[in-house]
Amino acid sequence: MKLRAVLIAWVVGMLCAPPSDARPVALIPARVVNVFTLDGSHVVLLRTGNEKLIPIWIGRNEAIAISLRLARRSPPRPLTHNLLESLLKELNATIVKVVIEDVRRNVYLGRIYLKQGRRSFSIDARPSDSITLAVGANAPIFIARSVVVKAGIEPKELKSRGKKPKSQKKVTTGETI
Repeated sequence: MKLRAVLIAWVVGMLCAPPSDARPVALIPARVVNVFTLDGSHVVLLRTGNEKLIPIWIGRNEAIAISLRLARRSPPRPLTHNLLESLLKELNATIVKVVIEDVRRNVYLGRIYLKQGRRSFSIDARPSDSITLAVGANAPIFIARSVVVKAGIEPKELKSRGKKPKSQKKVTTGETI
């Protein structure tokens, strides 16, 4: 049992890295408003405090995982994100926050900030995975102001592009887009 805990701690330690940028970054709180399918792709839609929308294209599995968490439902068998949550629980680590730090060539970069006892650390992570874990843990989601400037759109802009969210299996928080 001790070997298992040591091995898990070692794996997590190997995955951990200091923040990619030591300068303070202006962060804007965000929340998940919707997960939907658009032109055959899955999108998670975040709304920032200043009401900008941030659409992030994600994989089907992440869309399912986020949708289940928003609906407060559990899958019949554990998904990858459930495994990660179990590892965190076993290591007595909690998710403090999730940050979408940057967007480069239409690829979003994210980070999960964790606390384990007195130790605080962060892990580089895909925003889709970060958001999934944040929703499950009720952890706050933040987006760097620079990302909102680069990728944020107004709600009317989403509608005017003719890209109104449509899906047979749409999960929403009930907010109007």
